[in-house]
Amino acid sequence: MYQYCERPGQGKVITDQIKAQGLTDINGEFYLPNVTIDSEKVPPIYTGDELHANPFGYLAVVGTNSVLHFRVEYDGGTDYCWLDVTETNVAYFNGQTDEAVFVRQLGLGGLAQYCPPQEMTEMNAEDWAAWAEGSSAPNTYVENDTSRKLSGSASLKFVTDGGFDTYIRYPRTFVAHWDLSDSDTLNISFYAENPSPYGFQNHSPWIRLKDADNNYFEYQYYRNASPWTILNEARDNWQSYSIPLDASEYEENGWRRTVSGTPDMSHIQYIEIHADTWGNGFILWIDGLGFDPSPLCSCRYNYDGDADVDGKDLSFFIDALESSQADISELEDFSMDFGKINCQNPE
Repeated sequence: MYQYCERPGQGKVITDQIKAQGLTDINGEFYLPNVTIDSEKVPPIYTGDELHANPFGYLAVVGTNSVLHFRVEYDGGTDYCWLDVTETNVAYFNGQTDEAVFVRQLGLGGLAQYCPPQEMTEMNAEDWAAWAEGSSAPNTYVENDTSRKLSGSASLKFVTDGGFDTYIRYPRTFVAHWDLSDSDTLNISFYAENPSPYGFQNHSPWIRLKDADNNYFEYQYYRNASPWTILNEARDNWQSYSIPLDASEYEENGWRRTVSGTPDMSHIQYIEIHADTWGNGFILWIDGLGFDPSPLCSCRYNYDGDADVDGKDLSFFIDALESSQADISELEDFSMDFGKINCQNPE
């Protein structure tokens, strides 16, 4: 657990100083330790209100240190989440004066995924996470869309009423351990509806390939050596792009890659697609998302490349069987192994 703070000459920062750490209990709950408050340093105010022991400690009046940041590790995966003091205040006002529980859904605990599907936007909205600054479910979400698509059976539809930073992230239900060392490009197509007269801003989109330590490669489009909001070109029409994974950080016209921290292309855990709009709310469709060449998993019967053998693979098998592309003799072996295989141990 870390804490947002304000430092002279630096502004608002999150330092690498650990405020608290520990293990959750069997229910996945972590008890936040309280900071003891010296009443002589912070005496009660004239109304009688008093600052008691709390996880944030000595809170700044203007709230510059009122956010906690958590790094959560589980089964080889890592994810992050926040807790704002306003949530604790609301819980207290609602009667939770002795104890309150704050729930966070993290992208941890799923099967290991050692390579992404050849197309990451094919009828798999449940595997994606959606987030928007100033918004949350049910107003920010993703779903499969079979009516507006460019390839395959469906596209991924991202809906939000949020402005400022927004993103969708894959995978949510797996713990990815992707080796993209042999992949050259990332293919992606966009279609956008944005009611704002000014459209998207802040050089949207920016796409991040992140590792477990929150290091990442970031890709943005540049025109005449300046960052360009290319997502506006996808308003009311499909636009497709092939992004070089080894793009130069000095590209004048095209996709530029910058690096935050020390990411490793041989161990990527997430892909995030960010967009920012002037105003609130937009709809973004993504289709044809995949790496080329596509990383391969040597996992028997894992036909769709999602790191486990499940109903989706059975559908692939049946389609191939009906088109005489599969040997009927394999069906017995498949039925015996069905649901018992994942790529964590391909042997």
